[in-house]
Amino acid sequence: MAWNYTPLGGSRFRFSRYNLVLATAIISTIAAIVLFLLRDGHRRTVDRFPFSTLPPSTCDAAISPPASSEIPNLVHYVWLTRDPSLFTLDFRAFLTVYSAHLFLRPTAIYIHTDASPSALVSPQLDLWTRRILAIPGVKPNYISAPSHTTAGVPLDRIEHKSDIIRLQALRDFGGLYLDFDAIPLRDVAPLRTAGFGAVLGPVTAVSVWQSGMLNNGVMLSRPHSAFIEIYYEAYQRFFTGEWDRASVVLLTDLAMRVAAVPRAVLLVEARAFAPFSWEVFDMNRLYGFLLGRPDDRDGGARVSAEMPGGLEEGTCGDAMAWLREREKGMGAKGKGEEVDLSNTYVMHAFDANLGAFYGLFSPRLDIDLAYVMRRESNFARAVWPAVRHAIEAGLLPEVKVGG
Repeated sequence: MAWNYTPLGGSRFRFSRYNLVLATAIISTIAAIVLFLLRDGHRRTVDRFPFSTLPPSTCDAAISPPASSEIPNLVHYVWLTRDPSLFTLDFRAFLTVYSAHLFLRPTAIYIHTDASPSALVSPQLDLWTRRILAIPGVKPNYISAPSHTTAGVPLDRIEHKSDIIRLQALRDFGGLYLDFDAIPLRDVAPLRTAGFGAVLGPVTAVSVWQSGMLNNGVMLSRPHSAFIEIYYEAYQRFFTGEWDRASVVLLTDLAMRVAAVPRAVLLVEARAFAPFSWEVFDMNRLYGFLLGRPDDRDGGARVSAEMPGGLEEGTCGDAMAWLREREKGMGAKGKGEEVDLSNTYVMHAFDANLGAFYGLFSPRLDIDLAYVMRRESNFARAVWPAVRHAIEAGLLPEVKVGG
């Protein structure tokens, strides 16, 4: 079927079903783009918070001066359960906790959890959970997960309960909070001892509205710092149940404002804490087998317990040699991009989109010990020094991998 249309004073135009479908698709695409841009603009300019209801920027005068300008060398994780009788961690959790123990040398590593105390000593604990609990300094801390904010808004999602618990931990004890998919690659002591009350970093932007947005998956703070006190109160007051309103937009707006207070907040650039985004194309860059097997000389820096930063390699003297090697390999075909993580303190290896990544790149990619030992991806090479240290210490078995 086709429709004939003759404009006034014009020639006849044949409007076929195909043309109708094509025109509809084009119009729908344009409309989607416009709506997306309007959404971004709304998020960036309209969806803000009434700061007149918050304490003034001179609030730091009302907070007790810190006994020390350093952020305590403590590490905090939060692990909430759907069944308090079960406490189960996995290999990826081992990677971050062991790396924190190895590179940061903290006074303690707290895992704040609502799992029952009996679950933590159950003989049914799986292998990786037992290995994690055996790492020196690891201390499970039983907490009762909040059900509502102080303003009475229900906390239905585990993620939002975790948001509040991490703020409570930093407010009461200070230290470094890490998501379980955030893996330390080197000591954060230069940031802890810089004299700032809190240290935050942005995500790697993948859309307009995310540009410059901060991330709460890696945060440092002194106990009762000006920023953490205000953010804790503001989160409780302004949380509405939306996924990112309080944990992203409020965090960003508030940190930018409190940064006007001298030495209250240090904002680092994205690669310091989040060199990769959570989008599928970055999942490929991070987890995909792109690089080929390294030889023994390219297997990752060795770890030295005597070195303050933990790694024997990565000095200023090898920068030019590294650049020469990189330039030689730039034209090699079939080799993926090896991402330089020299300026990364913590690699937030977002795993939210791993399901989509698995669906696009078959067969299923298992992030296990054998995967790391192959050292053919950016993720594997980044965590390999800590894994090798654990193997040499007899804490992990050495798994043979194919050639």
